[in-house]
Amino acid sequence: MPVLIKQLAIIQEIEMRLSVCDKLEEMVERILRQADALRQSILKKAFEGNLV
Repeated sequence: MPVLIKQLAIIQEIEMRLSVCDKLEEMVERILRQADALRQSILKKAFEGNLV
């Protein structure tokens, strides 16, 4: 029985870490979208001659 308890604890730890990884992935994707939007905005201003 102690082996089963240990296995369940390991599964719980893995699930927690995978959840953290999922959240990090979402954050990275959001930041990349923001960076792309900022890049497009800067390019637009550059082509319009509005960079100061």
